[in-house]
Amino acid sequence: QVIQDLQGKRPIIVRLFDELVRTVPEGVFLTSLAKTNDNLAISGVGESNSRISKLMRMLDNSEWYKDPNLTSVTAVAETQSAFQMTVKQETPGAEQGEGG
Repeated sequence: QVIQDLQGKRPIIVRLFDELVRTVPEGVFLTSLAKTNDNLAISGVGESNSRISKLMRMLDNSEWYKDPNLTSVTAVAETQSAFQMTVKQETPGAEQGEGG
């Protein structure tokens, strides 16, 4: 049963990364990701605070992520800010949307 559960969930991680790539706006670069249970810790650099804000809005609008929480923003250069945030993973209806 455990092996079947793991094999059934394997495609989810692919979908999570695919959705993450789609939500990261131009001018934002991710430097690290760490997943604990349903929480994802993200670190990165943005060319402006507005681009970091756009990332948060796009994560919030995603059906795969919810509740983005910006934990820190630090200016690292005149035109760049490093950031850390957390976001919760949400798996849309497993039965729904898989048919094509």
